[in-house]
Amino acid sequence: TLATQNALKITGKPSHVYYGDVIESLEAKGGTGNGRSTWSLEESQPGAGVPTGITINGTSGVLTVKDVGTVTVRAERTVPNYGTATDEWTFTVEPKAVTAEVKIDPKDYDGSTAIADTAIHAAVKNGDLVNPGDASAVSGLTAVYDTPNAGRNKTVTLDSSGASSAADPRKYAVSYPAATVGDINPKQVTVTVELSGEGLQTDSSANPPNYYIFDGTAKTPNVTLKDENGNTIPEEAYTVAYSNNTNVSDENSGVYAVVTVTAKPDGNYTFTTATAEFEIRDAGAVLTSSPQARDLEYNGQAHELVTV
Repeated sequence: TLATQNALKITGKPSHVYYGDVIESLEAKGGTGNGRSTWSLEESQPGAGVPTGITINGTSGVLTVKDVGTVTVRAERTVPNYGTATDEWTFTVEPKAVTAEVKIDPKDYDGSTAIADTAIHAAVKNGDLVNPGDASAVSGLTAVYDTPNAGRNKTVTLDSSGASSAADPRKYAVSYPAATVGDINPKQVTVTVELSGEGLQTDSSANPPNYYIFDGTAKTPNVTLKDENGNTIPEEAYTVAYSNNTNVSDENSGVYAVVTVTAKPDGNYTFTTATAEFEIRDAGAVLTSSPQARDLEYNGQAHELVTV
């Protein structure tokens, strides 16, 4: 009759076993004398079978979990002249906690914080998948930008109340971030410069048609910028500079006063720098006082008839 070994006990058992775990902490302690421990997996109940993705190294006891279900780990210790000592531990695989990765397609500035559903791409990160073939797509998320202005890495608030994942819920417990980032690009437009303001006159037969009468002061007409659809671009989207805008224009050389409009680098619009010209015309001779008749006496010589 074989002698009975001291009790064998499996130690290093984790409180939870998650899909994708590799457990290296298991040990078989106890028994009697110099023996050898081996490890195996058994079905937790008759007919249940052992999932093929759950394996254990028979010598080291390293447990690899790439499937789901309930499984029993069995440790056996054999010693010559002694009966086999055994211990068992049954566990159920729990879903791995993962967070969906959300990416937002850039959009052009449109004055709103809205994000199209088709611009939202969400899935469990490839690096978090236990098996490359596991389903990972996420749908039903909605999102909005924090402000409508153009910018890079802008805060995007996510709403996951209607979200769902194609991932197997037995394998993955998917959570969703509250926010991510996205880009709003400045809107590309083609612009036209319109000039207006007190003292600005128009001569449709001239080029340029807009002009002022010279009075020695710098002329700074008001600027209205419009896009190709006739929409007015806000003043905060661009800068205005004036040149040659004080002295009489040189019509012979074609040098006129110039208004230059440039898109701000951090604005909501982008466009090729635009210019508009206007002329400053010579005022001509101007009377500074009313003519006054002079009292004259004939002396046979020419006299000025009036004083000015």
